[in-house]
Amino acid sequence: MSTKRLRIGFINSLGTKNRYAWSGTPYNMARALQRHCGDVVSYTPVRGGLPMFISRAANKITSKIIGKQINHLHTFSLANRYARHFASEIKANRPDVLFGCAAATELCMLETDIPIVGSSDSTAALNLDYNAFFSQMLDFSYRVTDEIEQIYLNKAKALYYSTERAANSAAQHYNVASDRLFVVPYGANLDDEIIPDRATVLQDKPHDVCRLLFIGVNWHYKGGSIAVETLKALLDLGIPAELTVCGCVPPEQYRHPNMHVIPFLDKNLPHDTKILAQLLLNSHFFLLPTRNEAFGIVFCEASAFGLPSISTDTGGVKEVVVSGRNGYILPYEAQGAEYANIIASIFTDCSGYNRLRSSSRDEYEMRLNWNTWGKAVASTLSNIL
Repeated sequence: MSTKRLRIGFINSLGTKNRYAWSGTPYNMARALQRHCGDVVSYTPVRGGLPMFISRAANKITSKIIGKQINHLHTFSLANRYARHFASEIKANRPDVLFGCAAATELCMLETDIPIVGSSDSTAALNLDYNAFFSQMLDFSYRVTDEIEQIYLNKAKALYYSTERAANSAAQHYNVASDRLFVVPYGANLDDEIIPDRATVLQDKPHDVCRLLFIGVNWHYKGGSIAVETLKALLDLGIPAELTVCGCVPPEQYRHPNMHVIPFLDKNLPHDTKILAQLLLNSHFFLLPTRNEAFGIVFCEASAFGLPSISTDTGGVKEVVVSGRNGYILPYEAQGAEYANIIASIFTDCSGYNRLRSSSRDEYEMRLNWNTWGKAVASTLSNIL
């Protein structure tokens, strides 16, 4: 029996080197494929060029005049540009299989006899019905986005989605056969050497102050105002609390004396990554009352540090955060008082809190890591090709 390793052409317009792009998912996905599935061929990143420039310019005009958007990431002119780029790359370095990372536009117009598989945390149909940006799109742009997704999914021999929600959308909206669909959660986008061992993660923490950590680039979509309400409600309950906001600058009206703001951390920089790791290690809860979330890589990272996540029943969150295991999920309508009540009940029960920390780390070790993802893909990939 041949022991030859697969050559896997990794397709994503951002490439595999940037640890910040899409929260570092292409970088970590490519590493997991290399470790468990075969030898990864990382193709050169490609910019959107003239097609993206034109669609961005058109989007500014339509947004200003009629309040409607054009999806500049999903156009056929951009898809053709990507197809030409990757066709040239593949000709110079031909793999056994092409693996697309959220690469519907990159792959939909590519003509090739090489088998295509792919992975994503959502589908265009889910985004079109759920994401606020897509709900403001012009009808023609809506149709083009959906059509690009359909063409891509028809080409793929297998699709690895991070949630059942996304896989069900592929089956129901795009008629993808069940034998081509696999559900494998993503992992923490942090290098192994950054994540402490289990004993370090589960060391006792001071209980003098309840330290909340909020990480998000978009204050509004990540529920920043509810996070501040939660801080205030905890203080009203007589629980000393602090909130660290990382990744954005809250509007002035939401500032609070017990809030600390770190506007930006770059995972490409070791110094910034160490700061992030220390925040995850020292906090008591990861608080993200998100309004919009396909998956939530940051929940995997919190679990790696034994940090319980308190979040919202929206999108795919409840498939990542399992109530009572690595945190708790609250209804979408819940406000700061409800978040504060559940945090207070856990924080004041030291033994219960420590059990939740331990099971949070369990969730990371068992399912929310890239090694588990890579092994699951490896176990099916050879049978598909």
